Amino acid sequence: MTLRNRILQDIPLEEPEELDTLLEFADLVRETLQRGQVQELSELIRYTIRHSHYEAFYWAIGILEEVFGSDDSVPELRIELGRSIPDYREFISRLQ
Repeated sequence: MTLRNRILQDIPLEEPEELDTLLEFADLVRETLQRGQVQELSELIRYTIRHSHYEAFYWAIGILEEVFGSDDSVPELRIELGRSIPDYREFISRLQ
């Protein structure tokens, strides 16, 4: 099963912090950005939070910063995370 299919079916990754998985996820994020699919990008990011795949979340945010960080002409991108963070304290401690 491809990574995209696992995400679409909301199935947690078996090895979320393995380098190959993270590289495949990064490719998926970049591909989604290139196609301009903001809704799918939002779902990819919420998926990482929902399943506590924090390393993949950091990679996605890093890619967004890499792509949009210096471009002031990019419209505001807003992704609601809200209650999708299952362990908020762990998330915040790892984010620091």
